Amino acid sequence: MSAMNDKFDVVSYGRVGCINFGDTRDEIFNKLGQPSESFRKFKEETFPRDIYSNLGLYITYSSTGFVEFIEAIEPATPMLHGINLLDPNYKQTIASLQKMGFEFHQDASGYESRALGIGFYIPDDELANVCFFRKGYYDEYNAKNGPQK
Repeated sequence: MSAMNDKFDVVSYGRVGCINFGDTRDEIFNKLGQPSESFRKFKEETFPRDIYSNLGLYITYSSTGFVEFIEAIEPATPMLHGINLLDPNYKQTIASLQKMGFEFHQDASGYESRALGIGFYIPDDELANVCFFRKGYYDEYNAKNGPQK
């Protein structure tokens, strides 16, 4: 691991720490080293997803090989506008971001802000992870798979 620690700044639709949306897998390897694990969630995926368990990051690549989706879990501390997005008190985190003027949509899996390019996955009323996505990710996902419920 060269260019990141557990605490990293998030730039909406731009980057998560040193990981830029649009980086290639080789660029991620150069920045973070080899992942602790790689897997394909769906057999039609062109590139495997990479897990950096020491950082608390899961990285998903587009079919053309560019970073398009990142999930953060403990021990990561993703910071946005001075707020730790993985704070277990997710309701306070979301309320703080709403007070700043950011809108959130709630669905069966949690909360999402298209303005910020982030989502909170909250099964059973407990924050499991925070995800970050590139601009247009969900528009393309919904066009291919139908709207999320």
